[in-house]
Amino acid sequence: MPKQIFDIKTECDFEKRVLNSKNAVMVGFFSPWCESCKIKIPKLERVIEENEEDVAMAKVNIDELQDLEHKNNISNVPSIAVNKNGQVQSTLDGMQEIDDIRKFVDDNNDK
Repeated sequence: MPKQIFDIKTECDFEKRVLNSKNAVMVGFFSPWCESCKIKIPKLERVIEENEEDVAMAKVNIDELQDLEHKNNISNVPSIAVNKNGQVQSTLDGMQEIDDIRKFVDDNNDK
């Protein structure tokens, strides 16, 4: 797994790697039981890998970190949230094609 794609295991880890990041971080909220998540999150990973020098991605399992789901106002999965300056700036909920995910990442990347 490239260093730009990482799993969040604790709230402290989320704070350190996402909220305190100087750059935008795409956060993929998912659950292992969610069939749509098994499709969308790998699509996001592919987009991030294409842009690996520019974009970071954090993966959050909402079954393990329910408080992060609530604190980030995530109401369903799969969901992608863009965090900048410690705040959620934009979200992309539900299923999308890879081109739509690519556009979302490009539109919300610091570059």
